Amino acid sequence: MKGWQVPAYPLPENLQDDIIQRVVVRADLSEQLGVLLMEDMNRAIKELDEAHILPHGGDQVNNKGVYGFTH
Repeated sequence: MKGWQVPAYPLPENLQDDIIQRVVVRADLSEQLGVLLMEDMNRAIKELDEAHILPHGGDQVNNKGVYGFTH
């Protein structure tokens, strides 16, 4: 990650399985910087997709509990 701040937002109950990210940029954002942002986001998504997720707390046997990514 290179310092981009792109917040993620949960959606209402009927769309609760979807999470969106909203990118707001200045009008003078260059194409080159936009390409770098997309490359960094794709790299971060790949890293998160490949991350090992561990449940902690709750029921370890049935994988019920709070989840988080290992770093």
